[in-house]
Amino acid sequence: MKTNLFHKFGRPGMRGMLNLWIISLLNKKEMNGYEIVNEISDITGSYWKPTTGSIYPALHKLKKDGMIKELRKGKRKQVIYTLTPQGKELVGKIKERVMMHTRSPKFRRIFDSLIW
Repeated sequence: MKTNLFHKFGRPGMRGMLNLWIISLLNKKEMNGYEIVNEISDITGSYWKPTTGSIYPALHKLKKDGMIKELRKGKRKQVIYTLTPQGKELVGKIKERVMMHTRSPKFRRIFDSLIW
């Protein structure tokens, strides 16, 4: 049975790929919701800054799906998100699929540096 790796990531476009943005960023390092919002804004050159009304439901869904988990850190027990082994496996599969279907070395370098 063939699995659609992208079925959980919503409609096309920036907002429709919020879950993909989140797992890509968490693949680099643990972050809280505020850091994720600012990182997306920085990457897009402030073209798009997700709202808390979209970021936290997406984080909740990814947690429910087993892709991420919450950690409590610091004196204030701040919520930090990190990928689970299942989430890391999904990131690897997506990257593999994108790289397999992309022949342009220039695009591969850009894609690899921006997202992964």
